[in-house]
Amino acid sequence: MWVRIALVAWAEKRLAMASGIGVDQPVFRIVLVLLSRVPALRTSSCHRRSMTMRLIDRLGTIGRAEEARIPSPFVHSEGNRTVRIGIFTDIHANFPALEAVLGAFAAEQCDIVVHTGDAVGYGPHPGEVVERLLGLENAILLMGNHDEYAVQGPAHAHMAGMDPVERAHQAWVRSHLTERQIAAMAEWPYLYQVQTSGVHLVACHYARLTDGSDFAPILRNAPPAAFDALFAPPEPAIVFYGHDHPAADIQGRSRFIDPGSAGVGNFPVARYAVVDLRDDSAPGVRFGSVRYDGDRVLRDLEARQMPGRSYVIATLRDNA
Repeated sequence: MWVRIALVAWAEKRLAMASGIGVDQPVFRIVLVLLSRVPALRTSSCHRRSMTMRLIDRLGTIGRAEEARIPSPFVHSEGNRTVRIGIFTDIHANFPALEAVLGAFAAEQCDIVVHTGDAVGYGPHPGEVVERLLGLENAILLMGNHDEYAVQGPAHAHMAGMDPVERAHQAWVRSHLTERQIAAMAEWPYLYQVQTSGVHLVACHYARLTDGSDFAPILRNAPPAAFDALFAPPEPAIVFYGHDHPAADIQGRSRFIDPGSAGVGNFPVARYAVVDLRDDSAPGVRFGSVRYDGDRVLRDLEARQMPGRSYVIATLRDNA
């Protein structure tokens, strides 16, 4: 017996291209059904097409996304097989850290990988990181504020309030991404959620303002009730978030977990979390960390003459 996890249209354009199925409605009605563990996190384009078509052929009509940019997955389970999700956040253009985390997820045999936003900014490898993320199979890539800066460029509302060095940094980041990469990033949703064993598993970069115009101000030294009110998840929930780089594990009516930035802080150690989902028990959460080649990051910051690199080096070394 298999656990079936149905993920509603997490990457509608990639699936449309892979399957040849057109998108003729505002909501793309493809549901991926994960029927077995995929040990490799990266495969050839031929294998991607074959795997996608097999999954689509077996899906039926299980669910529908309420909004194209906000996927709303559903769980349909049989048996008690464990499904494993690797979650990390704020990789911030740190390619050695990304490779180290993906290696850890491969060793853990994660079925799904979730990055909760801020793929770029700070680090010297924006193009390499985005390309690696886009090449992953069974990956949920969420939008962060630095991803917004790269996608929107000078039009972003925050640009006017940045100092000249920060604006130069954001322009440098965008200049090191291709138009194809920027277009792909523009499709990243703000929210991912799945329900199992009566618990909602939610991932986002951070809570959004009620009007959806921006990320909410970061809560610091706040009581758990403040997190319940700000994120307002379906209850009970385990909410994975980032944006604030220090790790956190806060228990209110729901549980709020920041694995800690994988790309900055605790240099040169990348942080992550692994979630085990089973039908017969509550989700299990484990935290992990892995060392990466910090010397390469420092060398590339200088070699690529990235604006604001002195601030970035201080942020990398922040031990929060």
